[in-house]
Amino acid sequence: MTDMWEGLRVKRVQKGSIHVYFRGNNRNNVFYDDADRISFLIRCGYYSKKYCSVVQEFALMDNHVHLQLQTSQLTRLMTSMLCSFGHYYNRKHNTSGTLFQSPFNSVCKHYDEWKIDSMLYILQNPLAAEICNHPADYKWSSYNFHFNGKTPLKKYIQVDTSLVDKNFKTIKELDTAIFERKIKNVEIDEYKHKQFDRL
Repeated sequence: MTDMWEGLRVKRVQKGSIHVYFRGNNRNNVFYDDADRISFLIRCGYYSKKYCSVVQEFALMDNHVHLQLQTSQLTRLMTSMLCSFGHYYNRKHNTSGTLFQSPFNSVCKHYDEWKIDSMLYILQNPLAAEICNHPADYKWSSYNFHFNGKTPLKKYIQVDTSLVDKNFKTIKELDTAIFERKIKNVEIDEYKHKQFDRL
């Protein structure tokens, strides 16, 4: 595992509030229908509990995923979850080989402002992709979990939105932040913080 920014070998951070992201191999789709997305969320919820971790935010895009996790066992959690989903995917779609471009990328967020920016960035993904005009209209993110919102996805996964909800107080304040606080190229900003960890 190499930190490409400094050219040094570094150990992946395992504990903290961690932004995790991964992409389909060759930028191929990871999800083709609602059943695929539900299957992923069920596995995410199951392995989060198994490894005493908490999902704080998510966005499932067609060919990539963003998660914010509070965990102390990041690699064990992610390896178990991604292997399980990969087996499901290959069986269902009659494929073989590697589903994901790399196991996953991760960045530990060490203070609340950075955590919140990361969570806003995750919620902004469907807007940036021009899939919807408002994050509430995109079913496959954690936006509708905020402020004890009603979403059928609560049947499949639990999300702890407390940090963002306490910071913004109302859904209107959260919306303002999502639309106005554009988080620019998070990956580049994370290199500057020297906390970018990659397998």
